[in-house]
Amino acid sequence: MKLGEFDLIAKYLGQYSLSLQSINFQPQLLAFKFWDGSSVINLVVNTQKAKPKAALLGADEFRSKKSLVKPITIYFDKHYKSHEVTSVFRKVGWGRVLVIEISAHKKIELQLVPHAFNILLIDGDKTISLSRPSVLEPIEESASEFESLKSLSELASAVMPEKSIKKNKQSPEVLLSKKIKKLEKTISKVESSLEEKRSSKYKEAAQALLVGEVPAELQAFINSHNPQNFSGHELVDYFFEKGKQNKSKLPVVEKKLKELNAELDGYRLKQENKDYSGLLKSVNKPTLLKSSGLKGRTFHLSDGFVVVRGKSATENLQLLRKSPAWFLWLHVKDAPGSHALIHRNKKEQISDSVMIEACEWLLKESIKSPEGRYDVIVTEKRYVKPIKGDKLGRVTYSKERVFCVTI
Repeated sequence: MKLGEFDLIAKYLGQYSLSLQSINFQPQLLAFKFWDGSSVINLVVNTQKAKPKAALLGADEFRSKKSLVKPITIYFDKHYKSHEVTSVFRKVGWGRVLVIEISAHKKIELQLVPHAFNILLIDGDKTISLSRPSVLEPIEESASEFESLKSLSELASAVMPEKSIKKNKQSPEVLLSKKIKKLEKTISKVESSLEEKRSSKYKEAAQALLVGEVPAELQAFINSHNPQNFSGHELVDYFFEKGKQNKSKLPVVEKKLKELNAELDGYRLKQENKDYSGLLKSVNKPTLLKSSGLKGRTFHLSDGFVVVRGKSATENLQLLRKSPAWFLWLHVKDAPGSHALIHRNKKEQISDSVMIEACEWLLKESIKSPEGRYDVIVTEKRYVKPIKGDKLGRVTYSKERVFCVTI
C-alpha cells in the first residue's frame, strides 16, 4: 500500500462521528469495528508480514468470527470499547503508521510496516502492544507514494486473504514413481522385520540357558540382545517372553506385508496403464492448527493427507477437543511425547504406507534421535478420552491398531 492510500482511509473515517465497538483477531486478519450512528464501518487489516495492508468494509462485506483472545484484546475491551473517536490520521513523516485518537492521552497506533507489523494501545504513560515494539524512525516520503492511488473499493477487494489452494506442481508421472519407490522401501523394511522374527533365536537361547549349555554362536546372540543386563532366571524368562511376542506378531506382519504388496501391484498397474487419477489432490481446507489459531507442526503426507501435532500438552488437548470424530489419532506406545491427528474425510480410507509415513514423522517429532523398533497406536479420535483429574495429556483409548515401525 502507498502512503496516499492510508491518507484516503484516514480522511474517510475522519468525516464521521465514530465510536469504537470492538476489535476482532483472526489468523492473518484484524478488524476494528466502528459505529457512525447509522451503520457499521470495519477497518480491516491484512497482517501478512511482507505486505500488511488495510481497507474499509461494510457490515455485509466483512463478517467477523469469534475473535482470538490476546492480552491486547482484553485491555481494549476494558479501556477502549464504546469510546468516541476524536480523530483518525496518518502520522506524517513516519510512514505506514495510522493513528486512531480517543483523547489527548488515549490512542491506538497501527504500524503497518513490512516485517514489523504491530498495534499499540497508548493510554497515558501505559502502552500495551500486540508484539514487542520496534523502534521506528522518521522517513523521507517520496512523491511516488501519493501518485496512481487505488480507490477505497479497490483496496477493499485486495485486503481479504486469498484462500490457499496448494497444488502439487510435480507431474503425475513423477508422483506415481515416487509413490512406488516409497512403497518399495517400506516393503523392504517390513520384509527385514519379518525375516528377523522368523529367524529369532530367543526361544533357542532360553532353552540353552535353562540347561546350562550355551554354544558360542548363541552366546554372541545373548550378549547383543540383553539390553537390561538380566542374568539367571530373569534372563531365561525374558528370552522366553520375547520369543512368544515374536511368534504372536508374525501373522500381523505377514498380513501387513501382503496388503503392502497388493497396494504396490495396484500402483504398478496404474503406471503401466498411465492411469494418474487421484494423484493430484488439492489441499483447500485450513488445517486444524490454523483454524484453531494454535502453533504446532504440520506435515503433508502422500495422497494429499495432512498430519498435525500440538506444541504442548495443552495444545494437544485443544486439538483433540476440536477435531472431528473420524480424524485418526496417533501416539507412540509406552513413551512420552506428542499426540498427532491425521485429517481425513468421514469414512475415507488411508493406506498402510501413508500410515507408516505418519508414524515415522511422529517418532521423529516425539523422540530425540529415534532408533530401533517402536509401536505406534492409531485409532479414531472418537475412541480417545482425556482422563479427568489426571495429568494433562493423559488419555484412555480403545479400538486401536498398532503399527510396528523401524527407524
